[in-house]
Amino acid sequence: MSEHKKHTSCYIHLMGGLGNQLFQLAAGLHHSFRHGCILVLDESSTSIRRNYLGHAEVLSYKSSKYLNTSVQSWYKKISRKFTNRILRLSLSSNSNKINSYLIFLLVFIQSIILSANFKKIIKVWSARQIGYEQINCFRNSNYLIGYFQSYKYASEPHVNSILRSLTYPNKSVESYKDLCLAEKPLIVHIRLGDYNNEPQFGIVSKDYYASSISIMMKRYNFISIHVFSDDIEMAKSFIPKKYFSICRWMDGKGELSNTTLEKMRCGSAYIIGNSTFGWWGAYLSHTKNPPTIAPEPWFIEMNEPNELIPPEWIRIGR
Repeated sequence: MSEHKKHTSCYIHLMGGLGNQLFQLAAGLHHSFRHGCILVLDESSTSIRRNYLGHAEVLSYKSSKYLNTSVQSWYKKISRKFTNRILRLSLSSNSNKINSYLIFLLVFIQSIILSANFKKIIKVWSARQIGYEQINCFRNSNYLIGYFQSYKYASEPHVNSILRSLTYPNKSVESYKDLCLAEKPLIVHIRLGDYNNEPQFGIVSKDYYASSISIMMKRYNFISIHVFSDDIEMAKSFIPKKYFSICRWMDGKGELSNTTLEKMRCGSAYIIGNSTFGWWGAYLSHTKNPPTIAPEPWFIEMNEPNELIPPEWIRIGR
């Protein structure tokens, strides 16, 4: 590594829940490995889910490969406003000259703000879509803003190795692992909750789950189905009653997101909804290349993130 690169950093703006934060971590790791710079996770956003210690949920995992930081308090308010505005404009379908000029201006101002805060030259880069795209590399340190929802960042060998090494062990997870070793379950993830208020995302239909479970049962004849959801009582209506005798209902209420995700990784096959949380449960599974079914299209009223779904996964109409 050159002397210059030793002093450059790749900052990632963390936002959203654990699923989104893992995509952002994957993109940051991919960029930092590719360009030989230090990865730093910025958790100063207000639109971020935190653990009981007040840190971003992804920082519940321990790794020497990345650090966390925050902008200083007197910078936070103005910095957040610029970051949020940059992201909204960058992801907007309106690509006229005025919009492009505003993005350029806001990126320039935010670069000055962050450079002053971190006391070195930083260049802000914002994603133009939710999924995969080539991230520009600048001579100075980079500050990346985006959702980065794509398997391509995570599939790079060094990145994949780190992501799979992330663990959040506790007694609950260990006992669940023992259960999964015995039952080798089909994991079904049904995202409800806040999706009821997100018409652009849309909740995946009951027919999707019925068809997907039927396909999995015919191919693999599972003896156990473990249903994960943020609303178990409502989720029961998505599962055909003929399978109830082999279902375990995994209610994650009151449980840390990291714990629930660790449990989901123990499955032998997966049926997921249009949730980044379920996506990571299947992608980071301890089972090698588990059969996985995902809905198509991913969203009701939005374009699917570019290169979101690994090519080996099965798509079923939602």
